[in-house]
Amino acid sequence: MSVQCRPHARVNPTVKAALYSVARIVDAEKFLCLDADMLVLGDLSPIFAALDACPAESILAVREGNARGWHTFRNLQHALTAVYGGHPQDLKRLLGTLNGEGAYELVVNDGLFAGSRSALLTLDGTIRSMPRAVGWTDARRDIWWRNQFVFNLALARLQCGVPLNNTYNIQLNSHDVELEESAGRMRAVWYGQEARVLHFNGLGRKKYPAWRNRFSEVVDPLVETGGGDGYAAFLHALRGWIGRQGRRGLAWSFYGTGDSHDARVADPDVFPLLALLHYLIRANGCARVLETGTARGISAACLASAVAHREDARVVTFDPAAYTGRAQLWQALPDGMRDAIEERRQDSLQGMADALAAGEQFDAALLDSLHEADHIWAEFQLARQLVCPGGLILIHDVRLPSGTVEQALQRIEAAGYGVTRLWTADCGVREDDGLGLAVIANRRRQGATP
Repeated sequence: MSVQCRPHARVNPTVKAALYSVARIVDAEKFLCLDADMLVLGDLSPIFAALDACPAESILAVREGNARGWHTFRNLQHALTAVYGGHPQDLKRLLGTLNGEGAYELVVNDGLFAGSRSALLTLDGTIRSMPRAVGWTDARRDIWWRNQFVFNLALARLQCGVPLNNTYNIQLNSHDVELEESAGRMRAVWYGQEARVLHFNGLGRKKYPAWRNRFSEVVDPLVETGGGDGYAAFLHALRGWIGRQGRRGLAWSFYGTGDSHDARVADPDVFPLLALLHYLIRANGCARVLETGTARGISAACLASAVAHREDARVVTFDPAAYTGRAQLWQALPDGMRDAIEERRQDSLQGMADALAAGEQFDAALLDSLHEADHIWAEFQLARQLVCPGGLILIHDVRLPSGTVEQALQRIEAAGYGVTRLWTADCGVREDDGLGLAVIANRRRQGATP
């Protein structure tokens, strides 16, 4: 998400201090804050994982100057006099009562720091409790980075600093790197380590202009927001559920075998058949989806993962019976997905008729209850009225040996609807026991007789 800001006063380097208060205005549980003069070259998600592993009030940052050469500090008091133009008595001036803050050994660069919401609120409160900090910072306009010392002083008072690996903030003010292009991406090496973030601070502002400007010259960066990776969240819940239910828990799902007693999964890293369902629904812009045949709730959960980020998201699923494990799977889903599922303990035909009488409308439907031709035809007759024109009507288990779904598909085709059959071809590697999914656009072919 990109938020455009409008300055109400002349912007100078000390505006960075406003970032220390970010938790007051941005609603998030974890924060990763970066300076504008940084170039991200690698994955930063391990920082969020580190926050989970550290004490709740931890603030994660990289040592100032990457702890090499002239930016090696014995402690915070040494840094105060060496790079912030201060005097040892400034510590008492800023804090009032001292508790060994000057001896605090972790001196960090605030170009990149991370913390939980509670940690950043505590940090902000500690900085605000230093009433003389503003005057001290402004007293030396030639040392415009003094706000960083106040940040360090707050960490020292709270004893909450945790050093990150240097590669997350390689400070070009005091270091050089080896830059190259590898596999179509920029790569920077620093003392044999691959850098994740380059910081063009201080004397490093004009280094490597050809590389730095490569991104600033892009006039249309991709900054639009989306719904997040709902499929990954669904898989996380599903894998945990399978750990308790076993593979056979998938028997009544897209991965079920023809005898309905077991499941076959060729690619558990991705579960591509469920991915197909998820992205069919998501890519078609669906928000309200109808399902018949809830069973253990796997398909309903997958459908919810595809729509939960949308306004008025709803997955209405019909099944008169309760199946083992359904509630446990849904309880493992994120709140938004779980809340999007509306379970109706009804026979599918009666439930769909009630929904039609109530004036409900849906963007798509998955018909997956009884696999008999007459029943599927009856469900389809209701679904075509409940689903918006052109919306998707999906029919599962077309190839089920004990069912007669194919006969219903032929009847649907005779009524003028196009039916696309998705299942294992004569060649290729089978992903399950034979995917049988029919995809129907809820619109008769031109010229077809009603």
